[in-house]
Amino acid sequence: MYPGRYYAKHVLPRRAQVYVRQRINRHRRKKVADHWPVHPASATPPPDWPGWPEGKQFALVITHDVDTARGLARCRELARLERARNIHPAYFFVPEGRYVCPADLREELAGGGAEIGLHGLYHDWRTFLSRRVFDRHLPRMQQYLKEWQVKAFRAPSTVRNLD
Repeated sequence: MYPGRYYAKHVLPRRAQVYVRQRINRHRRKKVADHWPVHPASATPPPDWPGWPEGKQFALVITHDVDTARGLARCRELARLERARNIHPAYFFVPEGRYVCPADLREELAGGGAEIGLHGLYHDWRTFLSRRVFDRHLPRMQQYLKEWQVKAFRAPSTVRNLD
């Protein structure tokens, strides 16, 4: 039996969810050890790529997955620290689940130079369990993308299925 089936069908206490997720990910890491977290093909620049602006050697991308109400409560302080250092991160919020993400917070972050993204519909990987489940969740995800005026999406759990 696939180790995630129990997790997908039952609501587990937070500590148990983390334990199950760690076990699943430990199993998955073995399958992708030769190309995760950095795929060897990423070492070669794309054809006709002009390079980074101003001759820079690399880019650093900072993103925050806001998974819990505790994380949500820390966003403004984190954003203040980042703005003071001229850092423009992306914040990915979960629209349905453990907290409600206020519009004024999203607007404040975006107004300060941050990008806002959607971090799944719920903070679990069930949306990607099957095509049927995905199709059922898709209209609500599209609604949030439109309502929040965001263009970024990040799955709440990396399934590591590169296909």
